[in-house]
Amino acid sequence: MFGGGGVDLVSNNAIEDAIKQTCKKLIERRIHVRTAESCTGGGIVNAITNVDGASKIIDYCMTAYSPEIKQSVLNIEPNLTKEENIVSKSVSKGMAKGLRDLCNKRLSIPEKHGELYVYVGITGWIGWAPPKSNLENTAYYSIIFKSRIKTYCLKTDLSVKDKSINKRVMILNILQTIYKTVMEES
Repeated sequence: MFGGGGVDLVSNNAIEDAIKQTCKKLIERRIHVRTAESCTGGGIVNAITNVDGASKIIDYCMTAYSPEIKQSVLNIEPNLTKEENIVSKSVSKGMAKGLRDLCNKRLSIPEKHGELYVYVGITGWIGWAPPKSNLENTAYYSIIFKSRIKTYCLKTDLSVKDKSINKRVMILNILQTIYKTVMEES
């Protein structure tokens, strides 16, 4: 994976190529991806829709950037945004669970029988973080697949201070984790 664990950034083109290849794999396997994104600002769904055939796996995605939207639409408890930093494992987990409930219960967008669905909640700071938080270029993301939820922390250790590159590296890593999760549990 790029950007984490001491791996150097090769180039922006290498990131884009890897994103496209991962998206093609998701589409080939017909792995439906539903996202609630914060710091990536819709970047996961944007990356997938840049690849032919994306309509086969994308049906509902949202950007939930503000604490108010996370609370009112995804049912994140207000105390989480007060007691914890909005960038936390609990919030990413709550976003993934809230998205699943929103799709399956409140909006009645059912899962198709026999198809694979992944729900992803992402929250983080890219390029900036509150002073003394040690969360710059850190994202927490949770993936629900087959009723199991896994939460990950990704901190890019890039020397590059370009926010757009850091965001693309996070998007790539998250997409690769989605694919790996599905492959391990299918």
